[in-house]
Amino acid sequence: MPETWRELHRVYLVRGVHSTTAIEGNTLTEAEVMAIYRRELTLPPSRAYQGVEVDNIIAAMGSAWAEPLREAISSAEIREMNGQVLNGLEVGAHVTPGEYRRETVTVGRYVCPSAGDLPRYVERFVAWYNAFPTDAAGIDPVSFSIIKAIAAHIYFVLIHPFGDGNGRTARLIEWRTLDHGGIVSVATHVLSNHYNLTRTRYYDMLDRASMGRDMTPFLCYAVEGLVDQLGSQLDFLHKQYADLVYIDIVRKNTPGHGTEVIKRREELAIAIARAGKPVPRTRLTALSPALARLYGRTTEKTLSRDLTALEDAGLISSVRDGWTGVTDTMYWMHRRDIRG
Repeated sequence: MPETWRELHRVYLVRGVHSTTAIEGNTLTEAEVMAIYRRELTLPPSRAYQGVEVDNIIAAMGSAWAEPLREAISSAEIREMNGQVLNGLEVGAHVTPGEYRRETVTVGRYVCPSAGDLPRYVERFVAWYNAFPTDAAGIDPVSFSIIKAIAAHIYFVLIHPFGDGNGRTARLIEWRTLDHGGIVSVATHVLSNHYNLTRTRYYDMLDRASMGRDMTPFLCYAVEGLVDQLGSQLDFLHKQYADLVYIDIVRKNTPGHGTEVIKRREELAIAIARAGKPVPRTRLTALSPALARLYGRTTEKTLSRDLTALEDAGLISSVRDGWTGVTDTMYWMHRRDIRG
C-alpha cells in the first residue's frame, strides 16, 4: 500500500544513514537519526557535529537520487561525494574535503597507493565502473548491479583516495549503484545496515580483500547479509499482504442490512484481527477512534448482535481471553458453506 511504501522508504533510508555513520563512530541512535531526518531534533553543541554527519549523508543521497538512472559516474562526482560527506566537519590539517590526499597512508596492514598515483587510479576505477556489463547469459541486470555495487565498494576502499571519509564515500557509491540499477529504494540501504550489524566482520573482510587480492569472501559476506536483510523486509510485506487479504474477505463477507451496520461490523472485525492477540469484550470499542465513534451512540445489545453476526460469518472467533480474528486464508478456502 502507498502509505506502507512511504514508511518503509523512510525507515530504511534512516537505517542506512544511521548505519553508515555508526560504522565510523557516530553514536546517534536510529531514533535520533529519524528525528533529524524529520527536522524534529536539535542536538546540543557538544554533539552537533554528529547531526552534521547525518545531514551530509542524506544530502549526498539526495544528489545521487536526482541523477538520471544508469548515469555514468565521473571522478568529479566522486570528489563531490566526498566533499558532501565531510562538509562542515572538523577534519585533520592534512585533509581537504573533495580533494585527493597528499600523503601515503596505511589501513591496518594494507599500504594504500601513493598520493601521486591517485588521479590515475581513480580514472581507472571510473573507466572500469562505467564499462561494467549489465547483462549476460544466466545473469540478470539486478544481479549485475549487486555485484558491481559490492565490487565498487571494495575497489574504492583499496584506492582510498581521500584523507578522510573514504568508507562513507565507498558506501555512497555502493548505494548509488544499487539505486541506479533500478533496485527498489527500500532494498538499496540494507547493505550498510548489514555492515554495521557485523562491524568487526566487515573490517575483517575488507582486510582480507586488501591483503589477499581476492574479493570473493567479501562478496559472499555482503550477499549473505543482503539476503538476510531482504528476508526481514519480506516478512513485513507478507504480513501486510495477509492483512489486505483479510480486509478483502471481511468486506465481501460482513453480514448486515444497511450501510451503517455493515461499516460498523467491518471496522470491528478488522480492528480485532489487527490487535494480534485476543481482545476482551470490555476493550473492543476502544480499539480505534473510529470504533469508539461508531459505538458511542449504541447499546451493549448492539455490540452483542455484531459479535454474533461476525462470528456466524466466520470472521471472528470467541476464545478464552476474548475475541480474535479468523485470518487463516486456508480456512476460507475450505468453508464450503460460504463459497460464492
